[in-house]
Amino acid sequence: MDIFHIGNRTYITSMCRYSKYLLMREMADKVNTVDTLEEILTLTYPDCRNLQTDNESIFTSITCMLLYRRLHITHNRAPTAHSTSNGSVERLHIKLIEIAGTLAKQNNTDSVTEIFNAAYEYTRTIHSVTKQKPVEVFFNRKNYPEIKQLIEKKRQSFRIS
Repeated sequence: MDIFHIGNRTYITSMCRYSKYLLMREMADKVNTVDTLEEILTLTYPDCRNLQTDNESIFTSITCMLLYRRLHITHNRAPTAHSTSNGSVERLHIKLIEIAGTLAKQNNTDSVTEIFNAAYEYTRTIHSVTKQKPVEVFFNRKNYPEIKQLIEKKRQSFRIS
């Protein structure tokens, strides 16, 4: 989970570790961040037991720590500039900007306007690791019991090499 900025807007982005499903929510202000975070964790990721974020104050506040404890979630903070722990979310942000830029050119709009369409397209594109569409895996549309094992196997092969 991370904070993403484009234009003058701020979003919370979260990506499922196994399916690579993306959820993006706009944050109007920082006042309701914990409420938005709780909504994401309870409604979209009710089985979440481990949450990886960076060290942004939004995710490390006392209120958020109490939320994690109440939901029985282990919060892991990525060390600064540690590409293997938070790099996938950073790559996701770059990919979103690229997709939004392409959509903006096609639709004669701007990237900020197209950011939610970019998120929609991302979740419906075949992912290079799983070879599946994240939205189909996340919502188990084709019954994917082996995805978790596939990703763990790929992760282990990267560690060995």
